[in-house]
Amino acid sequence: MTDHEAVIDAMASVKGDVKKRTDEAVAAILLLAWQYRREGFSFEDFPELDKKVNKLLQALSDGNIEDAEKRVKALLESLGLEDWDEESLKYAEREIDGEDALWRLDLHASHLKELLAGWIAVAAAQKLSLAQTRLLMNTYGGAPWLSKKWRESGLGKMGWGSGYQIDTTAAMAVVAQDLINRSYQYAKVQQMKEYGVTHYRTIRGSSYDCPLCDKMMERRWPIDEIVLPYHPRCVCIPVPIEQTPHADDISASRKETLAFGKQNLVGKTMKMRGISGSVIITVSGIKEAVNMPHKHYIDKNAAIERILSIAPDAQLVAELNDIKGRPFYFRYYKIQINGEDSFIVIRENLQNGIIDFYGITDSLKKKD
Repeated sequence: MTDHEAVIDAMASVKGDVKKRTDEAVAAILLLAWQYRREGFSFEDFPELDKKVNKLLQALSDGNIEDAEKRVKALLESLGLEDWDEESLKYAEREIDGEDALWRLDLHASHLKELLAGWIAVAAAQKLSLAQTRLLMNTYGGAPWLSKKWRESGLGKMGWGSGYQIDTTAAMAVVAQDLINRSYQYAKVQQMKEYGVTHYRTIRGSSYDCPLCDKMMERRWPIDEIVLPYHPRCVCIPVPIEQTPHADDISASRKETLAFGKQNLVGKTMKMRGISGSVIITVSGIKEAVNMPHKHYIDKNAAIERILSIAPDAQLVAELNDIKGRPFYFRYYKIQINGEDSFIVIRENLQNGIIDFYGITDSLKKKD
């Protein structure tokens, strides 16, 4: 699966997450409000009910954010971009024109509340059962006024201004998908920058017609400017077009060290100071080590290839728990690369006890 396919898959999957949460919230709200149904129904007429419904809607927004964040972290880890997961989420969730992702989800949740109030009023006027009401909602959710029952109850068209969908489930899904896409685009640009890319352009990632994306493909963007996505459903792809003189060497070094590690290091073990058991070298550890940024990137990769000989004599200089709160414990061992301090990183999984080689860095993580 290509990076682009993985992003599309994550965006499609979170749409299902949103629908599941929305269906559960709608069912819970209708059950709470059913005994209060009447023509001209409004949640605000029943303060205690209103308070409970608002709490359910807030949980819906929070849950959609959490689901999208989980999708982001899984996606970036699968693509070797996990070093930027926290930064990318902050970037994706930031305010844009005064609105952040949670604000937009809350807005759509409030629209859902208005739709529910309308359908409850319709149920009272038309003497509908709960099951009949749910069926009508599912059938006409994106345009309730197309329902004869809705119109016969005296309700007209609904709208919340230009750019806002009446189909609130679809609208919330777009917010979650946009969060995933923006997170990926941020992390991808950071990786390209690390590999020496100085400028990039974008190419179409979809087959549907989009004049904006077509026009933007003609532009040349500096690596410090993140432009994707161009619009909420944009799936364009960043492609490097200019690199620093040593970028090709960096790319070649990365491929060579990955191949060397998989063939000669994976499955091997080594003894290190301060660790009673053996340290194992894994495929994921080699990938992490190669992807880890370093001031002397090519020399760092050369050190990875010699890890079995240099690691046992390295000096343990720091130990700390995972700063992201995951069940890992890290040990840092000082070595020299190009006459400067670098650190072999050893990771211990506190859940299964596995201790593995995790990389070589030129900076120590700081404790909280």
